[in-house]
This record gives sequence, structure tokens and C-alpha cells, in this order.
Amino acid sequence: DRKEIMFIKERNICDVCQSNNLVNVIDLGFSPIANKFCREKNTEIEAFPLVLDFCKDCFNLQLRHCFDASYLYDETYAYSTPSATSLDSHYSDTLKKLIELDAISDKSTVVEIGSNNGNFLATLQKFSGKVLGIDPASNVTAVANCCGIPTITGFFDEDISQIIAADFGDVDLLVARHMFAHNSTAVEMMKGVRGCLASDGTFLVENAYAIETLLKGEFDQVYHEHMFYYSASSINKLMTNFGFELYDIFFSDVHGGSASFFICNKGQRPISSQVTECLEKEQELFTNKDTFVQFQDGVYELKNQVNQFLDKCVNKGDTIAVYSVPNKLFTFLSFIEFPLNKIKFMVDTSPAKVGKFYPNSNIKIISESELAVRDCDVFLIGAWNYKREIIERAPSLFKPGTKLVFALPFFDVVVV
Repeated sequence: DRKEIMFIKERNICDVCQSNNLVNVIDLGFSPIANKFCREKNTEIEAFPLVLDFCKDCFNLQLRHCFDASYLYDETYAYSTPSATSLDSHYSDTLKKLIELDAISDKSTVVEIGSNNGNFLATLQKFSGKVLGIDPASNVTAVANCCGIPTITGFFDEDISQIIAADFGDVDLLVARHMFAHNSTAVEMMKGVRGCLASDGTFLVENAYAIETLLKGEFDQVYHEHMFYYSASSINKLMTNFGFELYDIFFSDVHGGSASFFICNKGQRPISSQVTECLEKEQELFTNKDTFVQFQDGVYELKNQVNQFLDKCVNKGDTIAVYSVPNKLFTFLSFIEFPLNKIKFMVDTSPAKVGKFYPNSNIKIISESELAVRDCDVFLIGAWNYKREIIERAPSLFKPGTKLVFALPFFDVVVV
């Protein structure tokens, strides 16, 4: 229903510094909203523009067109944080960093914004005093609560932060992992941070790192749920606006290259050399126009490479399917423009997706158990960020000789 889609008007200023000194990075065309699956085949879903802009003043990258969060995160929201060895390892590494920074202790009050099913909080729970999750999707908060992670359903803002401060006390560690970019404006969320973070507390923001996204050509990280693509420079500018400052950074390979930004009240902690070095590196990269030209050229080159490979497969009579259907797949398929009617089926492990249909197609999403009775020669891998786990499981999932296509961060075909 068009009426229920609350579309925020096109942004023509930077949301971090309010500058109008914006330039276009890439126009990825039109895509359906990710994670909106259909109960019937061939259900027509409207596609919306995906345009990425760059602020030359504060080095912010942002989506030009944004949706109201209440539409993105209703009861149909299909993403649930998976169990994966790479994520478990990352959680462990993050915990070690928090302990090293003295940002967590057995007396700490820990709150995670956008906590999903509570997997990360479960890692922190036994190393802290008490934990609380907040997430707007009621279906995933129910899962978290069933798993023993206290979680409330709602959008984090100043009002909720005051309730937390009153009922839970000042927050020693406030976490926003891979969701801080999921708002059309950061102002309301930052007011909430201001309202509940302890004076000596740490605010941890983890997101796909803008530099990695650009240098690796990870264009499929751009979808409607991701409204910002943060660099250390833009995070530091945003935090300064609210009386905070970036004091340390932790990089990881998770989700194609992520950065964990550790933030405190201004003057509370020394600034690490990692921050200084990172800001200098970004200054060099963001002021070099070749950074953006190479990103654009690489994206279009990859589009041609994928289509040439898949066209050859079709001409040989190979059957093509998709394994894993993450948000990024929506952007990927829309931009690549490979005909959806040539994809036989899709496979996913999420119960919220299995049995549904991919928008604007008759492609049904099946479970891994159904995969055993399906014949397929080529699988386009949606969740390329879990490449290691997928390859490890491949012999038990796919028939010998099956080709697995990992398009990013570089084009690679693995034969089972």
C-alpha cells in the first residue's frame, strides 16, 4: 500500500554538518526495500532510488533518499543475527578490546541499541553487571527474551534513554553495532546517548567502514536500511557536535571490513595514536578524486564480469540459483540486472524468509534441507561476507562440481 510508505524527502544537505557541499559518489538505480519478502509469487513491489552522496566538508557518506524507520522495522523484519564462527571470534575480540580499554567490568551496566536476537549481549552478559537490549522489531526481541537476554521493543531516542537512566541507572557501556547508520538522522539517537551514558562511560559504534566499502568496491553495502556510511572523520565530527569525542578505533574483517569506534565524553580519555593516524589517512584518501573514480569504475567492471559469467552459464544450459538472501542481495541483483526469471530458486537459513518469494519474481526461498533434492549447477552467493563458513560447509550442502560464485570483495568462483 503506497499510503503506508512514509518516504522522507530527498536530502540535499549533509546530516552531520549541514553543509550543502555534496557530490554524488554513485547512482545504483532503483531497488526494492531489502528484507521485504512476499507471500505470493510475482508480487509487484515498488523499487526506490539508491544514490550515495559524499560531503566534501566533513567526509560524510549518506544515502540521498530515506524511509521512515517504522516502515523498515515492522513485524515483517526478516533479519536475525546468524550464528557463525567468524562472528563468535569477532565478539571475543571486541570483548578483549573493551576489557583492555577498561570499558567493561563485572559491575558495568551495558545497553545495546539494535540488539536484534541478543547474540552479542550474550557474550558480554557474564562479564558485566547487567545487560539490556533495545530493538524496534518485535519478532526478534521475542527471540532475545526467550534466550535470557532482557530486551525491550522500541526505537532508541531521548525518551527511552531517560526511562533507562531512571530504571537502570547510568549506562557504563552503550553499544550500537551495525545499526547506527540505520536512521535518516542521527540527532534523535545522539540525544538519547546524551541522556543515559555515564560521565565516564563508553559509547561503542560499530559499522561497515566507509574506506573499506570504497576501496573494495562493496557497492551492495548500499541499501535503504543503511542511510550513512561512516568514516572516522564523519563519526568524530558528529560526536564533537554533541560533546563527545572519538578516543580509539578497532578494525576487523567482519561484514567485509568494519570499524569499531570508541567514544567518550570530551576530555575523559586520552586519544589513541590509532585515531590520529586514521584521520590523516582519510584526509589523504577523501581529497583524492581517484578514490571515487576507481570505486565507480570497479563497480561497473564487476557488473560486466558477473553478467558475462552468468550468461555463459545460461548458454551452456546450467541452472542458476542463489544461496543466502541478505539485504545486500537486493542491491546486487537490482544493479547487476541479471534476469530474475533465469534464477530457479533461493536458499536461506532464516525461518522468516523460507517459504516466501523474492519481490517481483516467482523465485521461492527454500530451506537448506530442501536443497538436497534440488539440482543446480551454479550458486550465486548472497552473503559473501561469510565466505569461509560457506566453503567449509560446501561439501555437505552442494553436490560435487557445483560452482559457487562469490562476486565480492573480488570475483571468485569456487568449485565444490
